[in-house]
Amino acid sequence: MASLAAAQSLYPDTVYHRLQRLYFLSVESKAYLPQTEQVAEQLIQRYGPLPPLQMYKYGILALKARYESSLLRKRDYLYESMAKMDA
Repeated sequence: MASLAAAQSLYPDTVYHRLQRLYFLSVESKAYLPQTEQVAEQLIQRYGPLPPLQMYKYGILALKARYESSLLRKRDYLYESMAKMDA
């Protein structure tokens, strides 16, 4: 129950809305990825590992796979993100 209350307090946070915008920009361009990762980590430090934040974190990892040129690293990023999302 405490986790639900914490997650609900996250939604009105302007930094969370910034993370949402940056994530969608990161889907379009690799240039936004470092900033998106930084904002996600900032929110995780502020609120703890809430499920919505964890999913953004693992989505960012999947985006790293999208932009990686090395096939081996691309595979590693993708498999790690899928495993963490499943967990």
